[in-house]
Amino acid sequence: MKSISLKSTVTKAVILGALIAPTVLPLAAHANEGSSVVATENAKQVNTFEQLKAALADASVSAIEVTGDITFPRAITGVPIRDVKMYSTTGAKIDLGKHYIHGKISSKEKGTFTLEGVEVVGYRKLATFFKGSNGWDFVSKDNTFDGETLVQLNNGTLTFEGTNTIDAEDEIGWVAHVVFKEGSELNGIAANSGHDRSAFKFKGTYENGWQGTVTVESTASVILNVKNQARSAFNGKINQINLQSDSRLKIETEGTGLAFDKSIHHKTAPVLNVGENADLDIHSKGASKGIKPTIDLAQPGSQINVAKGAYVYITGEGTQGIVFSAPGSSINVNEVVEFELGNKTLGSPVFSTKKNQGNLTFAFQNQDKIEAYSDYNTLTKEWSVTEATTSIANGSTQSVDSAVADFNSEFQVQNFGRIIITQPTT
Repeated sequence: MKSISLKSTVTKAVILGALIAPTVLPLAAHANEGSSVVATENAKQVNTFEQLKAALADASVSAIEVTGDITFPRAITGVPIRDVKMYSTTGAKIDLGKHYIHGKISSKEKGTFTLEGVEVVGYRKLATFFKGSNGWDFVSKDNTFDGETLVQLNNGTLTFEGTNTIDAEDEIGWVAHVVFKEGSELNGIAANSGHDRSAFKFKGTYENGWQGTVTVESTASVILNVKNQARSAFNGKINQINLQSDSRLKIETEGTGLAFDKSIHHKTAPVLNVGENADLDIHSKGASKGIKPTIDLAQPGSQINVAKGAYVYITGEGTQGIVFSAPGSSINVNEVVEFELGNKTLGSPVFSTKKNQGNLTFAFQNQDKIEAYSDYNTLTKEWSVTEATTSIANGSTQSVDSAVADFNSEFQVQNFGRIIITQPTT
C-alpha cells in the first residue's frame, strides 16, 4: 500500500487555497455592521471589475459586497435574471466610464436588482448603470449617481428607499412604474442634455392601455429639478400619480411640471391624487417663450383630487396660462390648508384661454376663504365661501354654484393671475 505524506498534502492545500481565495471572496458568516444584508453561502465580496463581472454572471450569487472602488473598462452583459443585491458598507465608488451593466431579457422570469450604499459616476452622455428592459425591477437605496441614466427598465418598477441623490444627463429612469418608499428621500436633477428628456420616462407594455403609475408613499420626500423644457417630469404612458398622506413632491422645471398626454390608449381617466397632509409644490418657468404650462391635463376627463390638510402650490410663468385642461377635466379640493394657482408673469391668466385648452370643473368644499389676485402680487377680491363649483370654458368662468351671491357673480377666473383657497378657521 502506497504511503501518503500528510504534511505534504496539507501544505499543498494551503498554497492552493491561497492562490484561489483572492478571486471572489465569500462573505463572513455574519453581516457587516450597518449593512442590511445577511451573508449567506450565495454572497461574495469583490473589489475588482473582473470579480464583479464573475459574481454578476453567477446565477447562484444573491448578494455582492463591493469592498473597494471599481472602474469599468467595458460593459458587463448577460447578467442572469434573479434577485441580486450589490452593496457597499463603505460608500465604494463605481466608475462606469462609458459603460453599463446589462441584464438578460425574459418575458417569463422575474428578478430584482438592488443597489445600496454606492457612489456611481460615469460619462455624462453614455453611462447607464443598469439596463434590463424585460423581467427586471430595480431598487436604489442610499446611493448617489452622476451619469447619463440610472436605469433603463421599460417594463420594470423602479423603487427608491433611504436617501438617494441623482444627477442625470438624460432621464433618471425608463420605467413602467416608479415608487418612492415610506420615509425615503430623493433629490434628483434630470434632463441636463439638449435632448427631449424628462425625469422619468414611462415606457411599459401594459395589459390595458397606458397604466404607468407614480407612488409617493407616506412621509416620502421627492425633489426634482428638470432642466429640459421639452418634456414633463413624468413623461410618456403615465396614467396615475398618487401622493400618500404626509408625503412631499416638489418639482422645479423649465417646461411643464406634470402632464397627462392625450391618447386613445388611456383606458381609465388619468388622475393626480394628493393625500391627507401631503405637500405638492410645482413651479414652471414656462420654457423660453413662456408657452409651457405648469400642469397640462391634455387627456379629456383628467382629474386632480386634493384631500384634507394638504398644501398645494401650482405656480408658473407661462404667458398662455399655468393650467391647460381638456374638456371634462376637473380639480377637486376638500378641506386643504392652502391651495394656490398662481401665474407670476404679469398680465397672464391662470387657465389657458385657447379653445378646448382651458376647459374644466373647479370645485372646493369644507374651506374658509378664497382670494383672487389681478396679478400674482395684487389682491383684488376675497370671499368667505365654504364650498363652490365653477365651470370654466376656454379659460373663462361660465357658471358658479355656491351659497354666496357676490362670489357667484364676481369669481371670473379670466380676470385673475392668482387664486388661493384656505382652510376653515375652526
